[in-house]
Amino acid sequence: MSNNNFSENFKLAMDGISSMADANTVIGEPVTTANGTTIIPVSKLSMGYASGGLDYTSKKAFEAGLVNPAANSGGVGGSGLTVSPVAFLIVSPTGSVEMLNINQPAGSSDPVSSIIGLVERSPELIERLRNALAKNKKPE
Repeated sequence: MSNNNFSENFKLAMDGISSMADANTVIGEPVTTANGTTIIPVSKLSMGYASGGLDYTSKKAFEAGLVNPAANSGGVGGSGLTVSPVAFLIVSPTGSVEMLNINQPAGSSDPVSSIIGLVERSPELIERLRNALAKNKKPE
């Protein structure tokens, strides 16, 4: 099989995968709410790639020099990419950080409900975080 064709096909496939899966795929673009809370999505990325090729020149034709082996080769490749949201990093205006895991949401059964709850609760989360930090700073 021609190394050039296989190499070119493999490079083309990997370039396509690379363009879909960059760092912003795993750690998403930050979203800032009206009260200053920043929400950063975190995702799980799964990829797979398979390829194969063959030469289908007969041995007799090849030995006789009747066929160009590069013209009688074939190759195929395929890839798959899955992006699944797994969590959100919540950064308060004061700089404290909380991680909300959407696979085990409190009181919600699906990721959409978790996201809606996160947006609705962002002021409450910040207040809880402030209270917890204030309690930790008090001398005993």
